[in-house]
Amino acid sequence: MRPAGAATLAVLLIFSTARGTCRDAIAVADSQAIAGGDRCGSGEGYLVRPLIFVPTDYQDYLADGRVAAFVKVAVEVIRSFYATNNAGRTFRLLPVDVVSARHDRAYYWRGPNPNFEYQVLWELQERGYPVHVDWDRFPSDRVVLVFAMGGGGWAGGRHYPVGGGFAMVGDAVLLAGMDLNCDRVREEAARKVCRESWLPSGHIYGFGVGAMAHELGHAFNLPHPPPGSPDWPRTVMGEHWNYPKTGLSDSDRSILATSCFFRERERR
Repeated sequence: MRPAGAATLAVLLIFSTARGTCRDAIAVADSQAIAGGDRCGSGEGYLVRPLIFVPTDYQDYLADGRVAAFVKVAVEVIRSFYATNNAGRTFRLLPVDVVSARHDRAYYWRGPNPNFEYQVLWELQERGYPVHVDWDRFPSDRVVLVFAMGGGGWAGGRHYPVGGGFAMVGDAVLLAGMDLNCDRVREEAARKVCRESWLPSGHIYGFGVGAMAHELGHAFNLPHPPPGSPDWPRTVMGEHWNYPKTGLSDSDRSILATSCFFRERERR
């Protein structure tokens, strides 16, 4: 395991707040392209994998299909947001997959390793999803975006030294963007922040979907703007709560220009 700080990491809010197996084929880089100096090859194998991770005591949220339907729309909207603000270039998506977790919410927060992100990653790794708890072994051609039911106000993203990335938001973030209220946020601390901060700000959609776009940006190696930078209100990597009335900075676009995940123009 690599120590904290060895990769780009950002966490906005952390609150203590069916079994199955997946095989996601990992594309092999084009050896001829690499030999020729193009580390990305065609770029077609670099994909974003959206997952909805649902502990056993949160299955009721999926009963009517609305959460899954919203996530499918949200990731496409975020994909278009990046294209609009990046000269048409954006990332490619795999289909959204619902992961019925093996345990209840408390398990992922309290043990055997009391680290919510680690516990989720470990289970996904065991079940064949394209992630790894060892940062040096995370797939270089995947960014995995997890919508973690039971995660409360969790929002974090990281870019790995190998080139891949991981982002995760909790159910409070997801439901705020979906419902535009806090009524279905179950965890008390997250519900309090939602009701006392996100909702009265008039930017609850930005605290939801904007946070998703922000954390995904970290997975693509986008940092926060420097302290005091005029870019803070201009980019989703700064004041993400202003989404979608924000965009990307010139610095963000320069980083994405070198990303293997941004080799394609949006198809309409």
